[in-house]
Amino acid sequence: LLNKKVATLTYGNDFLVKSKFSFKTYYFRNMDLIFFGAYAIRNIFKRMHHIYDDNKLKVARYGLMLNDYDIKESKRELRREFKIPENQFSILSVGRHIPRKRFDLVIEAVDMIKKRNPKILLKYYLIGEGPTTSELENMVKTSALENEIEFLGFTDLNTRNKFFKLSDLFIMTSIAQKESIEGFGIVFLEANYFKTP
Repeated sequence: LLNKKVATLTYGNDFLVKSKFSFKTYYFRNMDLIFFGAYAIRNIFKRMHHIYDDNKLKVARYGLMLNDYDIKESKRELRREFKIPENQFSILSVGRHIPRKRFDLVIEAVDMIKKRNPKILLKYYLIGEGPTTSELENMVKTSALENEIEFLGFTDLNTRNKFFKLSDLFIMTSIAQKESIEGFGIVFLEANYFKTP
């Protein structure tokens, strides 16, 4: 309308459409430049919107603002702060509780591990909330895993980053669904920053 060049950034779910006549299709076709966080997402977009001009479709890798992740305390100090035993194996997941994230698979795995070795000192922390939170909490109660699984809800960034640093393992079991995909899991970069496998 203003006769200016227009660029946009797309993440994943924002370009999923059910109809070639949708506003999103019109919107993307009329962009001069579209940025993606990963080549895989760009390729899905190409097939979905039939836009194949690589000069128009650019990949710009996501990154972290490192100052936001400056946690001075050591892993040992953080465990003391949150009253977590040093010999406890701590697993962390961070994300919205939606079916695609499949946090239920981790809960099932914790249940299987505890049944095989009841003496193992293991705790699974979930940061985040969403439509499936109550369903996940019911799974935990049904399996009597209240001591092994803790829902931390939404936390401030500092607390979340402390859990990234103090954990022994970060796990994200998300899958692709027709109506919902993982555009780019920034949480993987965050876990890597803290050297959490």
